Amino acid sequence: MDIHNSNILLQVRACCEDKMVAAHVDLLHSEAEMMIKNESRRDLTLLYPLLRSLPGGLDPLVQHLTRHITLQGLQAIGPLQGENVNITKYSKVY
Repeated sequence: MDIHNSNILLQVRACCEDKMVAAHVDLLHSEAEMMIKNESRRDLTLLYPLLRSLPGGLDPLVQHLTRHITLQGLQAIGPLQGENVNITKYSKVY
């Protein structure tokens, strides 16, 4: 592939990302929250490369995922009792 074709490919890719992804980023972010909540790994695997191409596109996804992991962890250790369990020592407020 020569430089001219490579340049055209980059332009087409940028146009597609703008029209197909960036134009719908709010919807994709809201769907990502449900995908994380439902642990839809396949859907998240498909969503990741789309959002990765946008500046800051992954930030909300990371925030939702961090919140989900934190809540799941706290729920998992919630029933534990005893002197050796100190949730506030290990939990972090996001």
